[in-house]
Amino acid sequence: MSSANSIFKMANKECKDKAPGPEADPVLSSLVSKKPGCHLSRSTPAAPPCIARPSELAPDQSNELCVSEPGPSPRSKEAQSAGKTRHAKTFTGKTNRNKGKELVKHSRAKGRGSPTSVSASEKPADATNNDDIRIIKNQMQVLMGLVPVISEMKSAYDSYLEDSREESEYEGNSGIVNDDVAGPSGDGENIPDAVTQDSMLYFDKDLGPNCRNSNTCFPAIEYGQLYHRHLEILKINSLKTVCDFERLILLSEEAMSDLKWWLNDGLKSKKSLVREKPRATIKSDSSCYAWGAVMNNNDSGTSNSVTHDPNAEAINAFLHSWDEYVYIFPPFNLIPRVLKKLVEDQTERALIIVPMWTTQSWYPKLETMRKSQTIHLKPSKTLIKWDQPAQDIHNFIRGNDKVPGAWTVINKEQITFFGSRMWTRLEPRGLKIEIEGASKPAIVHKGGMILFGNDGKMVNVSQVQYVSGKMIPASKFGKEDASTQKLELTPEEVQMADTLKGIWKGILNTEIDNTLDFFKAGAGSMDVIRLVEEVKETCDVKLVNDDVYMNTVFEDFFMCVVRRGRGIEDKEPFTFTPVEIEANKMKLSFASQLFIDNEFVDSSNGKRYDTINPADESVICKVSEATVEDVNRAVEAAKAAFEEGEWGKMNARDRGQLMFRLADLMEQHQEELATIESLDSGAVYTLALKTHVGMSIQTFRYFAGWCDKIQGKTIPINNARPSRNLTFTKREPMGVVALVVPWNYPLMMLSWKMAACLAAGNTVVLKPAKVTPLTALKFAELTVHAGFPPGVINILPGSGALVGQALSEHPDVRKLGFTGSTPVGQTIMASCAKSNLKKVSLELGGKSPLIIFNDCDLDKAVRSGCGAVFFNKGENCIAAGRLFVEESIHDEFLRRVLIEVEKMKIGNPLERSTDHGPQNHRAHLEKLVEYCETGVKEGATLVRGGAQTKRPGLFFEPTVFTDVEDHMMIAKEESFGPVMIITKFIDGDIEGMLRSANATEFGLASGVFTRDLDKAMRVADSLQAGTVFINTYNKTDVAAPFGGFKQSGFGKDLGEEALNEYLKTKAVTMEYN
Repeated sequence: MSSANSIFKMANKECKDKAPGPEADPVLSSLVSKKPGCHLSRSTPAAPPCIARPSELAPDQSNELCVSEPGPSPRSKEAQSAGKTRHAKTFTGKTNRNKGKELVKHSRAKGRGSPTSVSASEKPADATNNDDIRIIKNQMQVLMGLVPVISEMKSAYDSYLEDSREESEYEGNSGIVNDDVAGPSGDGENIPDAVTQDSMLYFDKDLGPNCRNSNTCFPAIEYGQLYHRHLEILKINSLKTVCDFERLILLSEEAMSDLKWWLNDGLKSKKSLVREKPRATIKSDSSCYAWGAVMNNNDSGTSNSVTHDPNAEAINAFLHSWDEYVYIFPPFNLIPRVLKKLVEDQTERALIIVPMWTTQSWYPKLETMRKSQTIHLKPSKTLIKWDQPAQDIHNFIRGNDKVPGAWTVINKEQITFFGSRMWTRLEPRGLKIEIEGASKPAIVHKGGMILFGNDGKMVNVSQVQYVSGKMIPASKFGKEDASTQKLELTPEEVQMADTLKGIWKGILNTEIDNTLDFFKAGAGSMDVIRLVEEVKETCDVKLVNDDVYMNTVFEDFFMCVVRRGRGIEDKEPFTFTPVEIEANKMKLSFASQLFIDNEFVDSSNGKRYDTINPADESVICKVSEATVEDVNRAVEAAKAAFEEGEWGKMNARDRGQLMFRLADLMEQHQEELATIESLDSGAVYTLALKTHVGMSIQTFRYFAGWCDKIQGKTIPINNARPSRNLTFTKREPMGVVALVVPWNYPLMMLSWKMAACLAAGNTVVLKPAKVTPLTALKFAELTVHAGFPPGVINILPGSGALVGQALSEHPDVRKLGFTGSTPVGQTIMASCAKSNLKKVSLELGGKSPLIIFNDCDLDKAVRSGCGAVFFNKGENCIAAGRLFVEESIHDEFLRRVLIEVEKMKIGNPLERSTDHGPQNHRAHLEKLVEYCETGVKEGATLVRGGAQTKRPGLFFEPTVFTDVEDHMMIAKEESFGPVMIITKFIDGDIEGMLRSANATEFGLASGVFTRDLDKAMRVADSLQAGTVFINTYNKTDVAAPFGGFKQSGFGKDLGEEALNEYLKTKAVTMEYN
């Protein structure tokens, strides 16, 4: 700071003989290079206009404010002489506090720095040299007192700069103008010879002030391109440089205090000194600011740099926005506001601070200053730097969205990104795209384009734009765009082009051609709304805002309107490579891949397995086998759909409409579904059509109706007097639900569980049985056509040990529904408990007793008994596993049963006359053979069957055992096949029979045949089973709950109770007066 003392001494000496200036103002501060009231020059300058303070105005001038007409730019003696003789025009305006306030209005004529000066009087009579000296001494004292403050600030700030300094990438894009750069001159004039380096007052720490060979000495701080040779211009670049302490920049004590706090605390906390938004006009409050024409914003009503209010006490401060240079006039508490503005704009600008109370009342624009480059003309500022974390890349793209857009280079072409968000899901599969400068290729997938940061994390962008202005979904980048397909236009559509051009012209106020870009022509977000509404009204075509953003060039926009008018959507077509076979006199087409996020995809390891037709053991096709990675991907898609996607935001009634639409599609494809089910599971076609598929359709329709009828309750509770209280409950979906279904009813079991799950608002990951995946995959295809959003339904064929186990252990799965064997159910329940205590519902094995009393309708009992055992080849969870027949009718019942069994036709399940088809798979067939052999060994009487038929395929003979006792294995374990187990009991021994019927760990279903309804009801009360049939069997309905007791599981399918399995209850209590 020693140079400061010498500078002030020299300035003090030079000012002793100069004309006096106004009194020192408490707010007044200046650069050392220019002292108020002192015009430093070795030659005598032209007498400048004087700015009178309010106290110096004559009484008769109290209501007159004079603004002189614009004159020639005062860059020479002639210009200054012309300025002296200008005529003034007057206007009057009231002031709030003091009369006769003087208003100085600095204007900027087009292309020139022509001043408009105001003078209410000549120099005040009481101004003295002593006043001038006192001002300088006063400022010296302030400056010297701030030396330790500045030193402390500089030390802290240097540390900040060390961490955040950044070099400009492109020469000439910094805020400092190069010496050899000559910007365009508004009026074509060259800079006067007088305005040269030799005529400038400049400062250097070692040289001190100089003003050489000057006829007219302008303030040195005005001319950035010359000034910066010796005194570094302030450079604003993302909070990097706020001020240069070594160059003796002096602020008022108040401003310095604020700036010190900002540098020491505000920078660290990223707080701002800006306490309110900038004003457009100067108000009477002396602390208000004039912001008028900053950034060349002339919306204030004039082309001048000062906006004003006639009621203002005085002009407190104003700004000149001259291209890259912003000129600030006191008070200095305006400085942080400007700094903040420049920081927010992330621009590099030279910042020059100028005192208000100077002998020079005009500040000409330097014509050689380079024309300002907007952010559109500074592409380096929006170029994405890939060597940074993904979060920074995301912030950069988001910060430049929608204008001007962050860009990169792909295939030597500039590509701009929009719609950024962090991608926290697994890395998707898709088309890999090399990006210049990026360490890892981008991935184009159905949800957009994945970009990678140097930390390995991912960013997803939804839209990309070419240099031409063409914008497309990022998911279509590198692919054929359906929207670019040529359309033959009708005469009406051709005429509509002129109508659209008229709409554009009305909005943009310019001539429209096919290549005009809507936003580059000046449109904003409100113009988008106007355009959409005008097109809707004029052309009767419904658009959304994104149609404008995605088609910014007129030609593209016109074609978009044409497509919308024809009902053509820009959505990517749903495509996959189907398996195509001919069977049952029809051509079947179905998928064989995993279904994840509304796409059919191969498994992560590419592994596939054979699915077999049990009728002849031929291979139907190869199916992708899911891995744990695929499970994670599917669960992630389901979670995203629930938490972020359209499904989670959808109205309940709209969900119901989707389910109704799906049921309609299933009905339209019911023959195909039944045929696939028959081929894949061995189900007889007629049964598959009526039950497997028919009941599935009914189930979806039933639960579709429940979607908007899921309701909570209000509960009366004690009031917290004197206030009142109310408690109500809400029924909410669980989230991601895993469903594991068996192979006996592949489509029906899927529907029983999934329909209730979807109606409750959950998303699903379903694992079909490994041996019967095909109808589930066909169903998945139909869900896309029905309009289900991505991620809501996911289908993963694969093994239970791998896929089922992974689902039961997955922490993001909140509920698991399972139908299958009891041992597997026990394993699943343990895994669910250990992982995250997920809710479980289990429909497991059964050994359902069917009781035939001697007073029954025997013919009906025989028919129903055979159906209870042999229905669906015995592969029926509620099959009658043991028949208890009263002793007096046992033999007759057995005789009639054998007659019925002999009538059954075993054969090709696709033939309409077939009654009994093949067992589902070979392993199961072999278990049935072993089961029957065990029964014979234990002493049961094998009346018929017990072996595989003598024909190709997995056919097992309908089998009948009698004389089965309680201790035998076949009396306690289910066969899950066409095996009838008959036990006779003593007439009237109801209690003994019930003990035997309940002597099992299963309790899924049961049945009673008797004409005595009192007896039937007493027996029904005593049977330990979830379902009891009286004088019927297998009569299930979508409205009736279905589920078992004991080791047959818990939880219900079907009916209203099934919804409870997929909902959670939330109680809300509120207090009010």
